[in-house]
Amino acid sequence: LIFIIAGTILGALGFWLIPMALTALVPYDKQVLGSSLFLFITWIFINVHHYFLDNVMWRRGNPEVSKYLFR
Repeated sequence: LIFIIAGTILGALGFWLIPMALTALVPYDKQVLGSSLFLFITWIFINVHHYFLDNVMWRRGNPEVSKYLFR
């Protein structure tokens, strides 16, 4: 239960609350860069980060990973 609550809070912070707070607090030209610049940057960072992590973690050919995940 604690894992679910912590995941929900961290997800809300990472995906919505922090990017929206940065959008409200950091001045930038919204006419040029759009109204949700930090939301876009955060989502791209999280997606690229997960792509690289998944590429390493789930590769069966990696013996270091395989000995822990695929028994």
